[in-house]
Amino acid sequence: MCYEQAKQCKHLSYGIVVLPDGKMSSRKGNVILFSQLKEKLNAQIYEEFLKKYEKKEDAQEATNTEKSEPKFIMSPEEIETAKQRISVATIKYGMLNHDTSKDIVFDLKEWAARSGNTGPYLMYAYARVQSILREVAFPTGAKVDFSLLDLPSERALLNDLHNLWNVIENAVQTSNPSTLCNYLFNLAKAYSAWYENRTIKYAASDDLKATLLKFVEAIGKVIQFGLSLLGIKTLD
Repeated sequence: MCYEQAKQCKHLSYGIVVLPDGKMSSRKGNVILFSQLKEKLNAQIYEEFLKKYEKKEDAQEATNTEKSEPKFIMSPEEIETAKQRISVATIKYGMLNHDTSKDIVFDLKEWAARSGNTGPYLMYAYARVQSILREVAFPTGAKVDFSLLDLPSERALLNDLHNLWNVIENAVQTSNPSTLCNYLFNLAKAYSAWYENRTIKYAASDDLKATLLKFVEAIGKVIQFGLSLLGIKTLD
């Protein structure tokens, strides 16, 4: 086929794709066509994730939603890019986050959820990291000292970061990408729980603030790298 990359590719077989209530069948009329999937997924992604970032053309609508307006507005081009990336993340992650020896249960509502073990959730976790790094300035002259990360939750997260390559190697050797999916989800979940109980902007010292920022940055980089291995592009 003159496709050089094929030499490095391997076909990964898996079970059949079924709906929550069973197999798809044209006789039952429950077969999902790509055109239908694309239309439904784009609409769902727009309503749940992107609509609030779109510029309000109607003055009355803008007034009514002023209190809930996001800090920034996305251009139509940015909306389309985000829609495409979140849609791809939804399907790719949903397909890969399964044991390859079992059937894949296709549940669009579950796969596109903003919480839980989903592609959109991990993209949100990464975007949240980038938001923190934008909002909190790195203190001038501060020294990064990871020994300052003395909370049990921080030590556990450091161990998780250190374990990345073991997880990747295991996923490759077993031909099971769900191992990486679960690792990224557990990392993002642990990070979220930690962040809720740790102040960065008002850290006790500049050295601690600098260390926390580098710590958060490292977590973001691991999430982004892991998603890239799954073929998913992040959004800032």
